Amino acid sequence: MIENYLRMGMALVAIPAHAKGPRTPGWQEKKCESVKELTAGNVGLNHGLTGTCCLDVDNAPLFKAWWLAQGFPIDALKALMAAAPLWTSGRPNRWKLLLRAPEGMRTVALHQHGFELRAAGGQDVLPPSVVVDDAGNDRKDCSRPCWTWWRRVVGMTT
Repeated sequence: MIENYLRMGMALVAIPAHAKGPRTPGWQEKKCESVKELTAGNVGLNHGLTGTCCLDVDNAPLFKAWWLAQGFPIDALKALMAAAPLWTSGRPNRWKLLLRAPEGMRTVALHQHGFELRAAGGQDVLPPSVVVDDAGNDRKDCSRPCWTWWRRVVGMTT
């Protein structure tokens, strides 16, 4: 799986086992170039170096209310969710969508509305990573293999 990510041009970052984020200083400017660098723990997608962003929803009802309050049609959200890579930790009302980021986009956190749009300077954990949640339970961070959508959604080639 990690080899597929690298072949598709994803900028990956090494993350300690069971953790959600990298511990290496300067990880935002460096991508791992080999599977060997990434096999000791979890794997993250470096959004700034990959040109992606992630809509990270931690409270789906709050996010849906915000979406509708902006005047966006619910059908547009459903279409986005059907077209883009979507994964979840398995916890209720939480999910992530992977999207192409506009040049220069930075992370926008609207936690009061139940979401964050993570971009340059941010990363997201990818499968086969396993994260331990606050209760100490192992959670697989993706319900489907994310690379299967890579070319269609992000537009990159192998």
